[in-house]
Amino acid sequence: MPSDLFSHCASVVRRTEAADMGCLEDAFASNDLIVVPRPAKVLFPEYAMLVSSFGTGTVISIEAEFTDWVHTNRPKKHWAAFNASFLGQLAEHISKSTNPPGQLHARGISLGFVLAEQPVIPGLPPGFKLEQRGRDWMDEWRLREQFHNSLGDPGEDDWYDRLANAFVITDESGEPVAATAVGDDGNGRMELGLDVRRQWRGLGLARPAVLAASRWVLDQGQVPYYTCGAANVRSHLVAESCGYRPLWSISGIARIVEGVGDQAAH
Repeated sequence: MPSDLFSHCASVVRRTEAADMGCLEDAFASNDLIVVPRPAKVLFPEYAMLVSSFGTGTVISIEAEFTDWVHTNRPKKHWAAFNASFLGQLAEHISKSTNPPGQLHARGISLGFVLAEQPVIPGLPPGFKLEQRGRDWMDEWRLREQFHNSLGDPGEDDWYDRLANAFVITDESGEPVAATAVGDDGNGRMELGLDVRRQWRGLGLARPAVLAASRWVLDQGQVPYYTCGAANVRSHLVAESCGYRPLWSISGIARIVEGVGDQAAH
């Protein structure tokens, strides 16, 4: 049986995902492929198309002028909307239909995880400290380009503007070696972005940073969630070790826009 926490987090994510996709929540349980036009106001406006599934149905949210192409070329199985062949053909069609032809980025599949267990922050190895850091710290370390997943790179304003807080682990010298930043979606849920600098990996630093951020989000009355690429098994294991469980899959086709990075599709 799913825990009460998992059920609550899943309910919030499903509701907010439906709102951002422009569909009814029931569409995710349709066992079919549902195609809807992108809403006027969305969390990720650079995406001409997003595809999302909770495993029992798939929704494509796409700019209205491209819905006819999707209906004509829709795959027979709803989950095949994530296939690279379908997304590639759709990206080519969108690019050719844009005047002038636009640059597009068809991203791979990401998995979204939500909490199933209350976060309990473990102790750190000797010499390391965990601290909450705000905007001044994030401003400085973003420019140093040491924490790409948590702070984004300089110029990735879409992700950075959402950041509300960071939980940072430092070594004996005070050097930041791991960080989990929290991005506020503004709809009741907050995304976590994790980095452990390479030379400090394998020391058990990821869990304390993720769990501290998760606890903070829950204390704000919000739902934390964690995303990573479907092929990133190492990140999957981190999420699951922190009490997160996979809930949904996301992909999409974005126009390449200055100030937008790979964090944009959840």
